This record gives sequence, structure tokens and C-alpha cells, in this order.
Amino acid sequence: MGNFIQTIIQLLQSLTGEKKKPDIIHEPDFVNTIPDEPNFVDEVPDPEDHVHGQDCFVVNIEIPAQQQPTPVAEVSTQAAVERAFAAEADTPPTQPALLRRVAGCNAQIHSFLDNVNIRLGPGLNFTSLAKTRGGLVFPVVGASSKDSDGYRWINIKVGPRTGWIRNDLVSLTQQCTGFSFFDDDDIKPPPSPPPTDKFARPVQGVISQGYHSRHRALDIVVNKGTRVRAAADGVVIRVVHCTGCGEFGRENFFPCPDWLFRSEEWGFGYGNFLIVRHQYNAVPPAVRAEMDSNNLTNAFAYVLYAHFDRLDVSLGQIVQQGQSLGTTGNTGCSSAPHLHFELKIGRDEVVDDRWLNQIALHPSVMFDI
Repeated sequence: MGNFIQTIIQLLQSLTGEKKKPDIIHEPDFVNTIPDEPNFVDEVPDPEDHVHGQDCFVVNIEIPAQQQPTPVAEVSTQAAVERAFAAEADTPPTQPALLRRVAGCNAQIHSFLDNVNIRLGPGLNFTSLAKTRGGLVFPVVGASSKDSDGYRWINIKVGPRTGWIRNDLVSLTQQCTGFSFFDDDDIKPPPSPPPTDKFARPVQGVISQGYHSRHRALDIVVNKGTRVRAAADGVVIRVVHCTGCGEFGRENFFPCPDWLFRSEEWGFGYGNFLIVRHQYNAVPPAVRAEMDSNNLTNAFAYVLYAHFDRLDVSLGQIVQQGQSLGTTGNTGCSSAPHLHFELKIGRDEVVDDRWLNQIALHPSVMFDI
């Protein structure tokens, strides 16, 4: 009878799908949910993708894509920067075994800078973890070798963590010579504060043609032979003499044939012209604001001056604000003696064949128009 009842129970279980529970439940193996630490690499296989050098104290860090943090809000005090870094739970602190201190070696953000990025790694391709302002001071714990643009990235201590900032945005204290990888170019006094006002016009006269989509410049009518003054301290990075001026018994064309704008002998229509490059801290606040908004902080501003009768400076020459660059003329594509001048911003130290790649700004951003 007992066997019959047991058979009936087994039949009912098979019909209802109910199964006997096992005596032992095997828990899954323990899974470590802590994100992987960044991989510190001693040998960098691809120099195009990594920063590495014999004298690099803190080596390059590979950050898994899923660990890229969301940038935090802009901060303006040292304590706020440290809190912002501490809040980044997905970004483990740099391993302390790779860091050391040289007493008194600090990096101070240039006082005239705003919205300076502190990045997760040594390069613009790394996420910005926080933004800070000029005047703040951070201990230095390491540096990268110079990158392809000639910049060194400084590894700074930010609370319990570290971040990276470009060397041209900071001043290093003299004690930083205790690190073997810094040279004399790295240890130098902060640059002079930038100007607070716009510059005077390069020449005084009436604006004959304004700034528009087909003329990203201003033209000022003046008498032939008027001196043109440099807007600010800078370097002459391009000089083109109109060797074709005088051909056909003339120095100018108007209307202008299409071939004129392709002819270097005619200055590509500019006649005699030159370009002066200015450092970020040498230009007015409005220009720096435009550079900041285009991710060109501490890059360059360029002014092109055209249609000279005579050029007084040479390629590579350092000029001072107010120095004579030459005298106005009527060369190239020109209807009368005047000065044509353009303002652009960009990262290129030399703009030969790259003038059209730079970002054009209305000259009134720099000049008192």
C-alpha cells in the first residue's frame, strides 16, 4: 500500500512540474565588482598614442573606456577642486608607490587664466575631471616628457588624488629643480599680466570696407606712405614681397583677375603683406575669451597686414607694440592706398599654407574700432 501511495505522489509531481529541491545550493563564485585599476605601462608600444620618455617619472596610464568619468562642474577654490576629485568614485587614485615629493615644488596656475582644465591623464585626449581658476597652488608629483606640440604635462596632487595640467598654464617654483626631468625652460617666472584694454588701430583713417562673409577683414583708407604700427609684442611669421608688382607697368589691379589670388608673385592678391603672431597673454580679454571658447587657451592670435608700399621688418623678427611694420601702399588687388588687416586665432606656430585653417575673428575684438 505504501508503495502504491508513493507511486501516486511521484505521478502527481511529474504532472504538476514540481521537483524536489536539492539539498545543497551552490552559490555563484565571488565576483569583484570594484572597477579595474588603471594599468600602469612601463613600455609604450605606440608612440603616437602615448606620452613616454626616459625621464618621465610617472608613466603613461591606460584608462578603460568604461571608466571615463563625467566631468564635474566648474570650481573656483582649492578645497572645491579637491572635493571634486574625491567625488570621482569611478576613478581610483593614482598608485602612491609611483609618486614622490620634492619639498616646496609647487605649480601655480597663472593668475590671469580662467576655466583651466585638470585632466585625468597627460594629454588633451583625457577627460577633464575639474576646472579651476588662476592663482591656485598644487604640489607637483611628476611630469610627462614633452608631447608632439612641445608641451610637458605636470602631474599635480589634488587632495587624495592626482591630475594633469599643461606646463604653459602654470609656473613652477625653483625647488622643482629637484626633479631631474625639469630643465631651465620649465622653471621660469610667470608671464606678465595681459592687457586689459583693446589696442589702437594700426593706422588712423576711415573704414572703407567692413567685415562680412566674403571679406573677413577691415579696410582703412589712408594716404600712401602712412606708417603701420604693430598691435602688440609679437613675432613676424610670414613676409611676402610682391615681386610681380611692376609687371604690366602697374603695381595693382582692380577689378582683380582670378589668377591674381593664386599668384605668390602678387602676394595672392594681398600685394606686399606680413603676418604677426601674438601670444595668448599679449592680447586683450575679448580675444582671450574667444580663444577659450574655441579650446585655444594659451594658443596664438595672428594679425595679417596687407597692401604695403614698403616692409620694414623681416621673417622671424621680434617686434614690440607700436613698432613700425612698414608703410601703406596700393599693391596687389587694391583700388586705392589703404590698409587691409585680418585677425585670426589658432595653434599653429607657422601658418604658411594654413591661413585658411585658422579661425577668423572680427578685428574689433582686438582693436578699438
